[in-house]
Amino acid sequence: MDTSVIKPIGRFLIKDDHFYFFNGGSGFAFKMDGNSFSVSLASRPIQGYFYIVIDRDFNNKIKVNTSVGTFKYSFKERKMHYIDIIKANEANDNTFELVDLKVDGLLLKYDHVYDKKERVL
Repeated sequence: MDTSVIKPIGRFLIKDDHFYFFNGGSGFAFKMDGNSFSVSLASRPIQGYFYIVIDRDFNNKIKVNTSVGTFKYSFKERKMHYIDIIKANEANDNTFELVDLKVDGLLLKYDHVYDKKERVL
């Protein structure tokens, strides 16, 4: 996996080209130009939840259980999108590993600057 196109959020570790996320609210963001993406996260020792936020729209976040395996999302049309994947449960529950990320299109260098607004999950 090309770790240069992933923008980590919060506490994380990179080991053997894999990202590991610890605290609730940590995760990663990426920018893409395409029709769809799929993401696989593993959580240890127990299953957990994560939120997917599309184009910074935190009012319409998608809550996903890691037991689904690979989560896939398709857009109505091909264009540029910013995606945030955020851990929803606390650090003492589990650690998330980013196993795989694929896009139908291009992964782009992340260039979005956060606007200092509070994120409410």
